Amino acid sequence: MAKSTTVILYSGGMDSIIVASMFPAAKLLYVDLGTAYSRKEVEHLYRPPGRDVIIDDRLFLGDRERDDAII
Repeated sequence: MAKSTTVILYSGGMDSIIVASMFPAAKLLYVDLGTAYSRKEVEHLYRPPGRDVIIDDRLFLGDRERDDAII
């Protein structure tokens, strides 16, 4: 049987930081949607000490973003 891996969908917000602290062995995954705001979020993304955040940019929705930042 394959060993499972816990993955947290991580935004860098307070709720993500709290959950990441509760599961120190979990992988942290941030999904970069390629929007104007996600670029800023990645620049300022809080990375817990000693932890890597996996940034996945395969789900690109930036071309669907309206001028008012709604997708």
